[in-house]
Amino acid sequence: MKTPKDHALFRAERDALAFLGLLSSLYLRFDPPISSPIGNQSQPTHFHGLNVHALVIDNADGEVLALEQNQIHAHQSPVEHGEQRVLRAAIARVGEKRPRGSATTVEDYYRSQLFYGDGLEEADFLNEGATIYTTLEPCPMCATTILVCRVKRAVFLLQDHTYGGAWITIKKTFYDKYNLTYGQLDLSNAKSPLIQRAHDINRAIGQKVENLHGQNVIDTLFFDHLAGDLQVAFQFFCGVTVGDLATKGAHNTANSRTLRDLKRMCNVPAANSVQSQARRPLRSALAFARWPYVSMARFSCSYVLNGAARSRRCTLAPRACGMAKSISQMSPQNTVFGNRVKSPLNTRLIASKYAPRLR
Repeated sequence: MKTPKDHALFRAERDALAFLGLLSSLYLRFDPPISSPIGNQSQPTHFHGLNVHALVIDNADGEVLALEQNQIHAHQSPVEHGEQRVLRAAIARVGEKRPRGSATTVEDYYRSQLFYGDGLEEADFLNEGATIYTTLEPCPMCATTILVCRVKRAVFLLQDHTYGGAWITIKKTFYDKYNLTYGQLDLSNAKSPLIQRAHDINRAIGQKVENLHGQNVIDTLFFDHLAGDLQVAFQFFCGVTVGDLATKGAHNTANSRTLRDLKRMCNVPAANSVQSQARRPLRSALAFARWPYVSMARFSCSYVLNGAARSRRCTLAPRACGMAKSISQMSPQNTVFGNRVKSPLNTRLIASKYAPRLR
């Protein structure tokens, strides 16, 4: 029989894996901020949407049901938040995995079987229903959706002082009879090197967020300023293997599946090549099958090759060049790639080298 310590380790390890997976997704699909042309630097826009990602894990077996990102600009829709998108995808996956029986009504299905289990014990919140993880505390719209879906457990990385907190009020008012839990990620009680490293990364991010608060950066833009921390998390995640998990038995089986699913969704290679992946995150980014910047990166490189870098204003994929640089800011005589200045010839060679991988 599992002890409370076993359950605490299981929870912390799963939370650490979800944390690293979310930050790796953010790193690979980072949407660089675009400054307003009218000079409003405090609220930049983005090509696809805000840098807010979410994932859903099936508590029964550790499967990552879905991993999505905010796409409000790509779809020109204010409802395309990461939580909305990930829940829609997770509902579709559960429908395939555990379809509704003919004797069960639709209402009973989503109220009791989709993402929910009625248990009250700590183990029930880890083994029944599902857990949603978000990089930023859900807004009122997304908090309501999470509650309507009766998601057993909700965890967020960073608190949103502007739009957060709605889950608690709505739960108490409308869904008080359901056994659900909600809170900020807490890895302070680390029980393994993996959890401890994730905790250290999370603590470093928290300290930087405090500084951003002092600079009056709004909460929804926090991750625009944390690209370096995302890279650190991604490089560490590349090296994590099943052998690094401290859980045993069924808990280890579930967390092993979570790790494998997250690596597959982030296109992180097998253990025998993780070192080269950590050194060269570019390949993972470009090989990421659903990465939204691939077509844009190909478009950008083609204009560099044609010597018309100043004739179009678009943004290179952030990982393709090591940093987000607008082509309109580049000169054929002095093009910046990463931290080094390349000659026009070398710039064309770089573009030629990576262009075939973008097809």
